[in-house]
Amino acid sequence: MAKKEPVDERNLDGSGAPTIPWARARERFEEDAGISPTHWLATVRPDGRPHVMPVWTIWVDGAFYFVSGATTRKAKNLAHNAHCVITVASSGLDLVVEGEATKVGDEARLQQIADAYAAQGWHPTVRNGVFYAADASTKRRSSPIRGLRSHSCDGLRPGYGRALRRNPLALLARNAQISPVRQVCDSRGWTCDAPSVDGVIETGKGEETMAEIEYTGVPQRARLQAAAEAAAWGRLTELRQHLYGAATKRMLEAANLQPGDQVLDIAAGTGDQSRLAAQLVGPQGSVLATDISQEMLVVAAQLAKQEGLSTITTRAMNAEQLDLPESSYDAVISRFGLMLISDRHQALTEIRRVLKPGGRLAALVWSKPERNPLFTLEEPIVAKYLQVEEPRSDAFSLADAALFASTLTEAGFQEVQVQAIALPFRFPSFEVLTAWWGSSLKKALATLEPEPGRRMLAEVRQAVCPFEGPQGIVAPAEVLLGVAMKERW
Repeated sequence: MAKKEPVDERNLDGSGAPTIPWARARERFEEDAGISPTHWLATVRPDGRPHVMPVWTIWVDGAFYFVSGATTRKAKNLAHNAHCVITVASSGLDLVVEGEATKVGDEARLQQIADAYAAQGWHPTVRNGVFYAADASTKRRSSPIRGLRSHSCDGLRPGYGRALRRNPLALLARNAQISPVRQVCDSRGWTCDAPSVDGVIETGKGEETMAEIEYTGVPQRARLQAAAEAAAWGRLTELRQHLYGAATKRMLEAANLQPGDQVLDIAAGTGDQSRLAAQLVGPQGSVLATDISQEMLVVAAQLAKQEGLSTITTRAMNAEQLDLPESSYDAVISRFGLMLISDRHQALTEIRRVLKPGGRLAALVWSKPERNPLFTLEEPIVAKYLQVEEPRSDAFSLADAALFASTLTEAGFQEVQVQAIALPFRFPSFEVLTAWWGSSLKKALATLEPEPGRRMLAEVRQAVCPFEGPQGIVAPAEVLLGVAMKERW
């Protein structure tokens, strides 16, 4: 099949930079094909409001494909108005795509797309122009695929994200130039693209308001800040391995991972444990790393690629609504994520649904605050200086072992076990400790005037003093490992 070419190529940065050739974008996506970065699809509701969702794409013969359910909001929007936009952030290149959705029903093309999905861990079959889930017992299927006729092409250099990361409909209003894309869409009864909170954007007062809102409905400054924090968290991989390595090893052992297993990672973050799991299941297995934060997953995909792990796929996904086939994973893992989920019962019910009969869930959560004295040591001091109420940490919402066990049991799991794991935490310096805490202290220092900021920092240092010694900052820590199994048939 001839490779698709755009009808126009221009750069959006507005600073006179030369056009980025489409050939370069095509090479980049071919290099990233094994990572399958999440793309964002913007459609228009019948009442004119924008709708944005992440989609799991496949790159085949110079075009993107994805699948969706006929009853989903985006599929209904496309049935009403085929005009849509896709955005994607790749390593070194951002892209915006505009076009019209058209159905693709060719069986040979569908099989080629199904094979591409299979290479990344999902195994649909094609019968009579329909995608069926790998587990035929579910009798769920995806109907013919939609494609996107390309209009024009636009590549953005790194650092010019502002023009790209606005609401795509605002970009449409400004006639942004777009690249070719093809989209697999429209299914009967289920979806296999990544779900997330509905991206409805209430724009309020016209074009300028809309233009300052990102395609996810999050203000631009917050979005960029989230990306920066994700990148910073990714740089702490070695520290986390030092702190959590022993507990993570216990979690993966409890999951009983075997070569060839299909593994789902819930709240994967930047994917430390996803990469370790990928090494255990080998080239015949696969790991799907999910998280509600797309920024974290971008970093996770980059780190996986750096380690040469082609069996890891990342998808933005809400654990309370796993858009995945039933009985499709041998094991589910989660490191320090379950306790942060709002509706844990719903999330655990979904996890149990996607596990194969006899499949295991292994999850780490934080134990009680008094057994983790460094975890929130700075928070009451920061709250005092900012004159705000001390934040309630959801990190300890499953800190009681009995509560953790009963939560797993109530979700229908069997053979539930919860055990405490003691961890000695060592930080070589105060600066490393504050990096582990995250951005709260840094943000407080930026908010306060210099003199109260210095006093606050001195008070935090004083609170850390009892834990300082010849080996740096050393304190006890404790986590809980919960293990449970889905019933066998």
